[in-house]
Amino acid sequence: MTGSANLKISQKPVTISGITAEDKVYDGTTTATLNTDNFVIDGKLEADALTMIISKATANFADKNAGEGKSVIISGITLGGSDRNNYLLAEQPTGITATISKKILSVTANDKTISYGDEPDNDGVRFTGFVGEEDASVLDGNLTYAYNTATNGKGTAYTPGSPVGTYYIIPRGLSSTNYRFVYRTGILTVEEKIFDYADGTITQDENGYTVNIDEGTGSANELPDDVELDKLTYSRTLTHPGNGIGDVLVDGEAANLYTVCLPFAPVADENVKYYTLNGISGETVNFTEVTTAPAANTPYLVAVTGGNAIEVSCKDVKATSMNINSTTIDGYTFNGTFTGLTNAESAGKYILQNGNRWGLVTTEKTNARIPPFRAYIESASGARLLIGSIDGETTGIRYIRTTDTDGTNQRYDLNGHRIASPTKKGIYIHNGRKEAVK
Repeated sequence: MTGSANLKISQKPVTISGITAEDKVYDGTTTATLNTDNFVIDGKLEADALTMIISKATANFADKNAGEGKSVIISGITLGGSDRNNYLLAEQPTGITATISKKILSVTANDKTISYGDEPDNDGVRFTGFVGEEDASVLDGNLTYAYNTATNGKGTAYTPGSPVGTYYIIPRGLSSTNYRFVYRTGILTVEEKIFDYADGTITQDENGYTVNIDEGTGSANELPDDVELDKLTYSRTLTHPGNGIGDVLVDGEAANLYTVCLPFAPVADENVKYYTLNGISGETVNFTEVTTAPAANTPYLVAVTGGNAIEVSCKDVKATSMNINSTTIDGYTFNGTFTGLTNAESAGKYILQNGNRWGLVTTEKTNARIPPFRAYIESASGARLLIGSIDGETTGIRYIRTTDTDGTNQRYDLNGHRIASPTKKGIYIHNGRKEAVK
């Protein structure tokens, strides 16, 4: 018996192999990139025209986080070619893995400036390299800092009391699944600590406290109670109309006169003599030399030999109160100021001028004022000018050249007048020295 039957030809199942996924650096996504250069369709008949279409395929890591050997899930691969209807893709490629490596995140310490003796401090860090909108909230660990003279932390650590200078701020301590940290140091600058004191400043460093009262303005730090000062300096240069030749003669030497009122007791100096008010005669104010150690907070007339600059220094001293020890005699007060006075505050007071003359400050000369750390005279006498004397001798002449260019010795009276020879008893200047004629 003969007959016919319908036979069904089923699609031949095939699989695809040889596909790999490329490693990548963490980018916050699961997206994977496939490499299909070496793909193989397993089960395909050699003569058939069959290929793989991946234009609509997707490949994704199991999650976005960094890690090694992470599974890559593929979907959307289809078959192509003229014989494609004879084949069935049994499954999407599997068993594909790749690595998501950690992204480099730069952590740079911000620079910070502190004062001597302060605890080490920082201004945090700045990050470079976050993915997308990510920030420090995605990081783990605790950010800590080391402060050291070496970038690797193996030098000398900064601690309160370490010398003034620069140190490295070394950040560390963070951790993350997706970031690898590159730490960069910042600079910790340790400056002298500056305190207000009167109208000057006190600085503190590893060498102790140093006073600088050259009419500075200080800062807002509060001076420690009973601070002991390792060094005090006060310097001032005075330019005379006479080119600094000298105000007076002191022991036969040209000397320039200044006034000072310092909040510290200066040490003795052979080139500096201190005088205080001790008497009034008409409109003459007499000063006498202080034979004891000069005191703090006390106004002085100062004679400096050997130049037109004063520099007073002192070591191992202690800060004192702001009360000034003024002297009052017969209605004349020798006073001082640490902070300086305005023109209005200075008006009515007498300030030292050339040749130990004391001029009255008025508001007519708006630039006239009493600077910090100076002494002045207060009096209701109304005189426009007071004449100063030292140890009873009028010093109203300036020290002038006593020898002409041709070598001839000259003689002057105490008013500075050149004379041929004395005509009456008195004190004269001859050959640079005082000469008494009786």
